[in-house]
Amino acid sequence: MHYFNINSYRSLLLLNNQVQPVLKINLKKEDGKVLYEKGLDHDSNGKPMTAKSKNSIASDAKPFTAFAILQLVDEEEIKLDEPVVNYLPKLTLEDVRLKRVTVRQMLSHTFGSPTLLS
Repeated sequence: MHYFNINSYRSLLLLNNQVQPVLKINLKKEDGKVLYEKGLDHDSNGKPMTAKSKNSIASDAKPFTAFAILQLVDEEEIKLDEPVVNYLPKLTLEDVRLKRVTVRQMLSHTFGSPTLLS
């Protein structure tokens, strides 16, 4: 059996100047017994993350949103490399260049704009 060492992965990301992962892990059995709890790094207020730290709904909703979008990709309702505005025509963009931002770029946070919505 192979084990994933989250601390080694986190260190590797930091050494390569990539994202600084902030996360919490809670593993429980069906009966509610805690198997493992761990928090890494600090929250936006500088407090240490714990397994019981609270996140804003925006952070917690990202994986669910991505999963739902990828289901639509599987059903061929959405194409990852099409502009987001093709699917959200009322989306208002501050910069006309951002009309080229694709679904893939939006999901992977690689579209390059800190301010998207006006």
